Parts: sequence; structure tokens; C-alpha cells
Amino acid sequence: MVFEPSVIKDLLSDNWTAANVDDTTPSFYFTGGDITAQTLANGDAILIYEVAMPTNRPKGLGYDGESREVVLAVDIRTQRGSDRMEKLRNEVNRIRKAKRINPYTGFQLLLHEGERAVSGYVGFWHRVITLRLKTYIEATT
Repeated sequence: MVFEPSVIKDLLSDNWTAANVDDTTPSFYFTGGDITAQTLANGDAILIYEVAMPTNRPKGLGYDGESREVVLAVDIRTQRGSDRMEKLRNEVNRIRKAKRINPYTGFQLLLHEGERAVSGYVGFWHRVITLRLKTYIEATT
């Protein structure tokens, strides 16, 4: 079984264009405990995690297969200003759009579910982009 947050991390890190974000690449994490004030002082951080449990649903009335969907969050954090946040957000969305069809082995679609700004703290910018990975599994019976 594939660890879906690692799929998104690989997609972002393998396709990241540092020139689009002031010649920097953020650090990628799977747990919030890994992100400290020191981490953010040294750069930007992107936390990737599941938002909901993966679901398998019948593909059709005849149950000739299933669709598997996993909802993930790309949680972008920076202390470098709103301009940097916008560049990070734009780069994540550029990669998402470029890789939305067959984004990774075993997955057919990468869908954008939405995004929102989270923080209003002075000196801290935080935005979450929600994505859905989808695959179709043929029936094996």
C-alpha cells in the first residue's frame, strides 16, 4: 500500500522550480511536530497529511470495479511575508495543474478541493490547499 502523503511530497519535491520562489525549496514534513520556530526562521515549510480516511466506492451499478479516493492537505507555512506565501502557493498550484492527470504510479487524477488562509498572526503566514487523489481499481472476481 502506498503512503499517500509521500505521493504528494514526491510530486512537489521532484517538480519544484526554485527560481519561481526566490531560488528556494521548502522543507517537506509529514507531522506538525517536526515544524519548529527554528525551521521556519531558516526557511519555509510544507506539511502534508491526510484530511480524511481513504474511501473505496463502487465504480458502477454492476460493481465492475472501485474508485479509491484520498483527501490530503498541503499545509504551507512561512515567516517570510505575504509575497513569499503567494509564491509558494503559486508553485504548489503550478505543479498540481501540470500533474493533475496520472500524477503518480497507480493514481489517475489529482483534484483540487479548495484552499484557505489559516493565520492572521503578525509575522506568520499559513495556507492550506486540499487535494484529492483518485484511482480506479478493476474488479478481480
